Amino acid sequence: MNPKLTLFAALLMLTPLPALQAADAGLPRPVGMSSLGNDDLTVKVSLRDKPPTAVAKFERYEIALDLSRQYDNPFDPEVIDIEARFTAPSGKETVISAFYFLDYPRAELMKRCERGVSCEQPPAAGNRAGAHWRVRFAPQEEGQYQAYLVAKDKHGGCRLDLPEFTAVKSDNPGFIHAKSGQWILEHESGKPFIPIGECLWNCYSLQDYLDNLKVYTPWGMNYCRFFTAYDSPLYIDNAFYAGGVRRPLGQYDLFALRQLDLFFDMAGQYGVCVMPCVEMFNAFRVTPPYPHWDVSSYNVKNGGPCNSVPDFFTNEAAIKFYKRKMRYFLARYGYSPNLFCIQLFAEANYIEQYNEAEVRAWHHEIGRYIHSIDPYGHLVSTSMADWQAQDKTLSSDPSLDIVLNENYNARDFAGDMVQDNQGIRQRYGKPVFDGEAGLQFNELYVNDERGLFLHNGIWASVLSGACGTPSNWFHSYTREKNWLPSYKAFADFIKDEDLRGLDFLRAKVVSCEPQSIHPDQIIPFPFTNPKEATGPQTVVVPNDRFVEQAISNMPTIFVPKYQRDGESPNPNFNPLTFDVDFAADGVFRVRARWLEDFNRGYAMMRIIVDGELVKEVKLGSEGGAEQNWGASMKTLFGNSFPFEAGVKKGKHQIVLENRGTIWISGEVDLSNYLRPEVPNARVVGLGSRERAYLWIQNRDSTWWRDCLNQAPRPIERDLIEVRGFAPGSYEVEWRDPWGVKPVTTQLAKTENGCVRLAITGLERDIACKIKRELLTPETP
Repeated sequence: MNPKLTLFAALLMLTPLPALQAADAGLPRPVGMSSLGNDDLTVKVSLRDKPPTAVAKFERYEIALDLSRQYDNPFDPEVIDIEARFTAPSGKETVISAFYFLDYPRAELMKRCERGVSCEQPPAAGNRAGAHWRVRFAPQEEGQYQAYLVAKDKHGGCRLDLPEFTAVKSDNPGFIHAKSGQWILEHESGKPFIPIGECLWNCYSLQDYLDNLKVYTPWGMNYCRFFTAYDSPLYIDNAFYAGGVRRPLGQYDLFALRQLDLFFDMAGQYGVCVMPCVEMFNAFRVTPPYPHWDVSSYNVKNGGPCNSVPDFFTNEAAIKFYKRKMRYFLARYGYSPNLFCIQLFAEANYIEQYNEAEVRAWHHEIGRYIHSIDPYGHLVSTSMADWQAQDKTLSSDPSLDIVLNENYNARDFAGDMVQDNQGIRQRYGKPVFDGEAGLQFNELYVNDERGLFLHNGIWASVLSGACGTPSNWFHSYTREKNWLPSYKAFADFIKDEDLRGLDFLRAKVVSCEPQSIHPDQIIPFPFTNPKEATGPQTVVVPNDRFVEQAISNMPTIFVPKYQRDGESPNPNFNPLTFDVDFAADGVFRVRARWLEDFNRGYAMMRIIVDGELVKEVKLGSEGGAEQNWGASMKTLFGNSFPFEAGVKKGKHQIVLENRGTIWISGEVDLSNYLRPEVPNARVVGLGSRERAYLWIQNRDSTWWRDCLNQAPRPIERDLIEVRGFAPGSYEVEWRDPWGVKPVTTQLAKTENGCVRLAITGLERDIACKIKRELLTPETP
């Protein structure tokens, strides 16, 4: 047993500390520090074990501490504050806060707790047997480190010098950062990082999380997003102890925190980088299906500082409590290079009484605060729900390092991702990827047995400029339906490849001979509802080319004709007229994506062809009658999946309008629409003067067409022209995106800076790498 090292041990030195610099300028500090001459007024610190003398670079240095007195709220730095100060070989000083800690038997940590209620027992008079303090630190330089502790409470403070230790060489690539103007993330060591993974949202115990992490490595996955928010087993802000005793605001769930320790340990063991989502909209709603604000510790009814949900974002006390939580979180987990990004909020615009300006200001303040106290520079981000108009200014905030998009239910995931990724990168100049993606509701998955939504999203994401693959929401389906090979095939494709410095590919698809098909025109809807889409609109849909980007005045939300009373006209009513020219007999098809509020009205969608009403579908509640969430979903996707009108060859005017009382977002595609000479291949890729990475998709290969029982029509023969190459010979390496067929190679030479690739009989998709051959000098 290691001897306990006390404050007066010969190895260590205690010196008075008359004044301390506050590491957390955002929180008030104790004033009137007393003299340290009276030991009765001085908090004493002792080490539980001998500190480590060596630790690997970017790995965890950890010490455990005891204090000479106990505190009613050990989580409050205004009550007791302990900091460790480390001096690197370069002279750089790093300040790390200590955190309050309680261990539990591993078997107990694996048990399943009730959602929203902790497994932690309430402490007796603020005392927890076995609880103590810890400091975690990760050295970012090799060499000799010096360190000391400082502690202070209302009575005074003390200093405790620690033994020197050495940071030795390590294979750990270090913390992940986003460099200015660069879309690929990279570790501190310079190694690029491309997150390949999913959301772990429906795990019910720590064992569930660990079982999922074990799956990743064999399939090339290196990332997951998870929640420390309400309704998660790892919710560190649980409002109740075991037995239903309310936990005071600002005191955290030590049981959940210890579970989170093991989660981070396992993530490090398997090389998985994680993005915790700290808050989710469902904790900030009063109305069903998520009336969780009623139990929130921030609610004034429960002793909190907030009279209503919006107060959370503006109330000074609430903001102080939140900063304090982030300070504790970083003290405990900031040491980990596997902490890839901190997501402050999930779908913040879906909260009750959402105020864009207030939520934006809150993110700015919290983001800046985290950056000001985090010595490791972890990335910070947030997300908004994609089916409503979003706050475009928020993503421009310099305190947010990544733009997290969401992509749900798109008929053509590849098309949507290409549009969104390129548009977001050009607008914000930041890395972007989908923090959530998927087919929203379980019943839709039965129509996508191949997992085409996931497969196409994986391949189209990074190769269209995202920094990582989309985070699939319903991750359990990847196991049940054996979709994991799509991750592996993509991970193998980019393994050991450095995509930094590459730009959007300049490529053209040329049809070598007339096709026997008329390709579909799937019209992409805007990332946000454009200002131009106010009031009646008309769009012209070409039949001689694909519409690859959203039309500037194309609405993503169809505003109802009437207000909630069902009689008063809505001044923003926006019927949409399509000027079309079908190259053959086809179908005008509409699919609903989302309704404004199932319980407050209805949408009445109409398709009018050449002045004649041919289809009318009502979605929502009669007269605002209540429906539960499940019934509303069944109404939306059962009755409207999809609705359509047959259209004869030639020119027509088709009007799509909402004559209801709530808005609806929808999508339109025109089947059998384009001329046969329009190539039906899509090329997504990145390249430079000497190399390129391509994914070539038959546009018919979507979950949407499979759902409609429309098999993809094989591409008979298309020619892909990839431009912008330096003169010379190139090796073309062909890959099967499904990871089944063997790799093949061929040689190609540039013609006027162009490499030409012939595609024949393509049913689904194919990928390739094009690299310039380096000439070997002749040996004399």
